[in-house]
Amino acid sequence: MVMTKLQCGPDLGIALEGDRTAFRLGETIRGCVSRETPTVLPDVVVKVAVLGRYVDRSESYVEYFIQADLWYRSQGSWDSVAATLPIYVPFIRPGAPLADYQVVVMGVHMSASSHRFLPGMGDAKLSTSQKMKKAFNISSAPTCGLKLQIGFPSYIQIGNPGLVPFQARLVPQWERTSEEILNIPQRARLTGISLEILSHCRITEQRGSSTVDTEYKFSMDLFGEKCALPPPPDLEIPCSGAVPPIDIGQCCGLASPPDGSFVVRDGMLTPSFNTFNIALAHSLAWTLRFEIAGEVLVAEGLQALTVLPPCDPAEKNLPVPPPKRQRRSYFEMAPPRYDAGDMPPAFSEIGGADTREGRISEEETSSQFPTLTTE
Repeated sequence: MVMTKLQCGPDLGIALEGDRTAFRLGETIRGCVSRETPTVLPDVVVKVAVLGRYVDRSESYVEYFIQADLWYRSQGSWDSVAATLPIYVPFIRPGAPLADYQVVVMGVHMSASSHRFLPGMGDAKLSTSQKMKKAFNISSAPTCGLKLQIGFPSYIQIGNPGLVPFQARLVPQWERTSEEILNIPQRARLTGISLEILSHCRITEQRGSSTVDTEYKFSMDLFGEKCALPPPPDLEIPCSGAVPPIDIGQCCGLASPPDGSFVVRDGMLTPSFNTFNIALAHSLAWTLRFEIAGEVLVAEGLQALTVLPPCDPAEKNLPVPPPKRQRRSYFEMAPPRYDAGDMPPAFSEIGGADTREGRISEEETSSQFPTLTTE
């Protein structure tokens, strides 16, 4: 199924008030239908409707679009022209913008060996013999044990005006450090950073007497054009457990993806969810590159991340904290809660088939749909 495209021209066009393309549920859509080519005919009919499509035999999605049809009689027969304008109906989270990103701290053990760790040797160049020993990993240079502490968000919110926290600090591990450089403070400079949101969509459908899982994966760079890349040259990572970590997100202007405009390949970033046969989970892939005593160290990791929908701009309530962390897994979000009267049909009732072919009865399915659970 091909998603509906914008189709407006001189024969027929649709213009919405304020050039808006995103609307909340229950909101009134205002606009006009226009035609540059005049039509002077006695029989002309214009129909405007908000339509949606959601299911096909091999794939499904929800979309909304406005369609205008102009019918006119010409030379004894009816003819028509049409215009379509896709619109976006975002998920809305009640309350004010997210204020608590629930930063999680993890540690990565690292080490570096260099003669530049010694006092007064910060600008010294390695001799030929020292370079040879280093290449064969037999260098006698002092070693500094380090623990990189990374603070990353558990949640981000689409359209949130605040900056996303991403913190870093190096803590010396003296028990893993050479004696000649014990308690000597060091300096580390950040030289590169990469942050990506990885999306993993899993769809389970009924095919005959068995269920089939289909997975889709795609990624997006969390840094936008407003963020300075590479990081500023004077951005240093603290090298002491007594010093607060540096917030790289604040220093680099790391903003949340804007609502309805952050494109991932052919679509927009979608909030995390886990329903009866579709699960969309996200994770944060990060890479830090920094230099200490002339040595370049690289650390990377992959952490679970929950993407929340944007908040309602009309809400004036206090910030609503995200749900408490319980068990962390790739598909971690529980199915949404519904009232008894609003409960959607079970997967076995619809069978994932084209709605034009009717429902699949219980006798035609050999097993129930496997529920997505956390581990």
